[in-house]
Amino acid sequence: MKKILFIVLLLVMCLYNVDAKDISYSMNKYDIETFNYIERSYNTLLKQDGYVLGGSFLKEKIEIGDNTYNDYQVILVKYDKNDKLVWKYTYGNTSEDYIKYLTYTYDENGNIDGYLIITNETYDINEPNIGGNSIIIKIGFDGKLVYERKIDEGSIKKIIPTYNENGIDGYISILDIQTGSSLIKYNKDFEVVSRRDFNDTSLADLTLVKNDNNISGYAVIKGNDLITVDLNLSNDVVISDISKYKTFNLEEANDGFILYGITEDVKLNKGDSSYYLINYNNNEEVWETIGVTPATSKGKIVLLPIKKDKIKEYLLLYKNQVDSSYEVVKINLDGEVLKKVKKINDSYYNFENFYSNGTTIYFVGQINCPLDENCEYDNNSLYLVSDEDKVIEVKDDTSKNVIIVFSILFIILVGGIIYIRRKTKK
Repeated sequence: MKKILFIVLLLVMCLYNVDAKDISYSMNKYDIETFNYIERSYNTLLKQDGYVLGGSFLKEKIEIGDNTYNDYQVILVKYDKNDKLVWKYTYGNTSEDYIKYLTYTYDENGNIDGYLIITNETYDINEPNIGGNSIIIKIGFDGKLVYERKIDEGSIKKIIPTYNENGIDGYISILDIQTGSSLIKYNKDFEVVSRRDFNDTSLADLTLVKNDNNISGYAVIKGNDLITVDLNLSNDVVISDISKYKTFNLEEANDGFILYGITEDVKLNKGDSSYYLINYNNNEEVWETIGVTPATSKGKIVLLPIKKDKIKEYLLLYKNQVDSSYEVVKINLDGEVLKKVKKINDSYYNFENFYSNGTTIYFVGQINCPLDENCEYDNNSLYLVSDEDKVIEVKDDTSKNVIIVFSILFIILVGGIIYIRRKTKK
């Protein structure tokens, strides 16, 4: 009887514990830390061996006279496949230094040969500010500095690799300049190949425009307009006025590109906004998807392409407007939301970015100290490793019904065993 009771009780407990625990890691060294970017890491044989995370930390507060200055510095760290910290690189003087972007560097054959950090030129707060130009920092696979290069054209907001039929051939970037913004194309040595200035206009985002996985131009958010330009950064085509959306971002697609963000053009029982995705190809809308889950613009929204040779599907990270949980949904190439693969209810987490290898999701961001607790930190960096197959949302009603049914079966089984044993004794 004891064995039967144990098995039934274990089954009930397993069904009750529908959410497995995620594993979170943090540097836990400074008062304020955050990670903003995550990319796969490689060894010298070009084999993936973990992940690199980019962010910033508050090194110290500096008192000069009656003023207090925050000495933030850029940080890049590597975790191996066992989620152990391998190395750490930091950059910055006593000014406030933040990571602006993280991607890869490439050799003459188009192979990844390091990590590219974009930040603004640092300076000492006791000296005059030297300006807002960007610094390109190359870090090798071993975490050591390879070189620093100053970009005199302005401050890089975003930079992404471009390629031709032979592979990676350089980069295209958005720069903030004194008169507005610019699009600049570089070769792999960061020499300027071409440039297009947009005076008195701010550029917010850009992505590649593809035709059957080949680059045919670039999509750009210019003020409140979504536009495309050709490979020579000319022949503008205005696709849409996007001022009606609360937020807007761009991501690549196998054909065309994706516009996504948060919209209030929804019909929901709870909440007043949700996510949207629109696939454009040949400057025309192919499909549009509007979320049925309330999503807020106060949380980070990130669309992640899952690739092999081509993009095979997407994962979308957003923050639920009702319960402030973070959720991840899987979306196919036709814009259909296939399923929800993740729901994390911890209100202490702020996610900035994420990556998935197909079975595990890696989140980066920040852990916030609760207001009612006395922590040794204010905001810790967050590196959270979560198994897609173990941590999924189970609706409250469903889980409660399962527990009720098995509780009733448990009571009936125990009662039946007791009844049978009493009759046997008689």
